[in-house]
Amino acid sequence: MSAPVRDACGRALAAAGRAEREYDLMRHQLLRIIAGGGHPDVSQRQALAVAEAERDMWAAHARRLCGS
Repeated sequence: MSAPVRDACGRALAAAGRAEREYDLMRHQLLRIIAGGGHPDVSQRQALAVAEAERDMWAAHARRLCGS
């Protein structure tokens, strides 16, 4: 793997990791709301869906760039 490809792979993996952490944090917060008897509002559910899509997009991007 050439240096530019390796650098791009590293950046993509870092972005995928950030997106994964953001999704996990948001999901955990919504689960705490539900566990406390609350109901996430529409904007919270939409934000989770966006975070999930971003997580999936970055993971796929990293797989393409890194070849795994």
